Amino acid sequence: MVIPPVKEMHTPLPYDKVGNKVDEDAAGHLGAVAELEPGKKGALRLTLKPGSYILCCSVPGHYALGMWTLLTVKR
Repeated sequence: MVIPPVKEMHTPLPYDKVGNKVDEDAAGHLGAVAELEPGKKGALRLTLKPGSYILCCSVPGHYALGMWTLLTVKR
């Protein structure tokens, strides 16, 4: 999972069509949880400023299949 900020709601995230996933570096992700083996746990702690962010899966094909959600941080 990666968490990049959403700068414009109508601007798509940079997408690597060859890798079939969001281009994490170009999206400017603020943090990530690496792929984990089944049954394993991971954690990410961030202090986010007010604004919009997208939480999306970085496994190839998963973002395109809908594994993402918008996250709004209010003051």
